[in-house]
Amino acid sequence: EQCLQMKKKQRAEIISVVLIVVFAVGILTARAYMSRETAMEDVDTDEEAGFETITYNGEKYRYNTDLKTILFMGVDNTDPVEEQKYAGRGGQSDVLLLFILNTSEKTIQTLQISRDSMIDVDVYDMDGTQIATEKAQIATQYAYGDGAKKSCLLTKEKVSELLYGIPIQSFLSLNIDGIATISEAIGGIKITVPEDYTMIDPSFEKGKEIVLKGEQAEKYIRYRDTTVTGSNNDRMERQSQVVQAAALQLPKQLKEDSELYKQLISGAKPYMVTDLSTGEIDKFISYKSESEMERVPGDVVAGEKHDEFHVDDEKLYDLLVKLFYKKI
Repeated sequence: EQCLQMKKKQRAEIISVVLIVVFAVGILTARAYMSRETAMEDVDTDEEAGFETITYNGEKYRYNTDLKTILFMGVDNTDPVEEQKYAGRGGQSDVLLLFILNTSEKTIQTLQISRDSMIDVDVYDMDGTQIATEKAQIATQYAYGDGAKKSCLLTKEKVSELLYGIPIQSFLSLNIDGIATISEAIGGIKITVPEDYTMIDPSFEKGKEIVLKGEQAEKYIRYRDTTVTGSNNDRMERQSQVVQAAALQLPKQLKEDSELYKQLISGAKPYMVTDLSTGEIDKFISYKSESEMERVPGDVVAGEKHDEFHVDDEKLYDLLVKLFYKKI
């Protein structure tokens, strides 16, 4: 029995790492509470239905209770995860991906959220006491936690708020150095460079086929020129490319190389925080990743101190109805 439990625990760690790799090299029926006033003029809820229904553009929809969601956070902290005693030292969530798992169709859809999305961020003092709320980039909410579970929970709450209250059941975060370690373990990610990125690395020539691993992989998905407005959008394109390439490459490797599991676990675990259980992970072990990644719509503007991504509420609402609701 003890052996069986150890195997289950190892399997949970493996699949957690697989989710990470699908992001960078790579759940509880819930109701959606659409709360913001913008884009809500044609929405009506039916409380007697037993779970939420909405009327949108003259059509009636019901929340898809087959969906489970996991928020992935790529954190700009190079050290292994260590719970911080004081708020403000945990890094920022530079990458935000919402994995949408369809338990009936056995698929995973990914929704990418700009780290520059402007939202009301809860500000905490050094002792962890909330002292204010200010309009800021959503990535900064992570910093006001403990660099571990609390940071993840704060960010999860804000992402849900940004998405009109769409429920997010679980989270998984990875510090930046874990990316280099994982990419080395899987022998790199094969991509074709879509644009001239030689300013990032001389080998990133447009049209060139390369294998990203180690520090080179980290540079490709992390680099942005903060002096150029909208540079994060370009970075998000690169991140999306790596996600899709990893989703195609990784499953075959995992089947062919049993030792790869152990390498992924040892490489990623020190840099990872998650609340996923073995039972939850077992439910989506064989899910297929959708090829096209969705993105929260909006526009980038130059703020006083940094880029600001202003979400297009109307287009976002359209997208959320498409992703999370089914027409009745």
